[in-house]
Amino acid sequence: MVSRVEEEYIKTIYLFQQKLRTVHNGEIARALNLKPASVTEMLQKLHKKKLVIYKPYKGAALTVTGRKIAEKLVNRYNVLTDFLQIVGVDRETAEIDACNIEHIITSDSVGQLKQFVENNLDYSKWRQVLKKNHRIEDT
Repeated sequence: MVSRVEEEYIKTIYLFQQKLRTVHNGEIARALNLKPASVTEMLQKLHKKKLVIYKPYKGAALTVTGRKIAEKLVNRYNVLTDFLQIVGVDRETAEIDACNIEHIITSDSVGQLKQFVENNLDYSKWRQVLKKNHRIEDT
């Protein structure tokens, strides 16, 4: 089982890895507003769980398992952010709420929300939100 805190680290590493191969402790510490020593401790824990490959003084990278968890979290976040904006929540609030909800919502619920969003793309307001978030392309 992966805790919410562990998920935050995994997601943060994943987002950094979109641009970098290895993510250094300092980058994670700044992103999560933590001390580097706390990051080192968590990276060691995630390494033991085989969710990251961690090398002291070199940084961390996600394993295949860690990447799958991160991709699931990012998908949940995107679906939740889109849904919340579609129902009228402003973007900033939607992003904050989605970040909190992504850790507790079930896969079934995310699937239903995603299906709802995709089935209702004909409404112009909703399409505008999804376009703004780069979830769909202009047609």
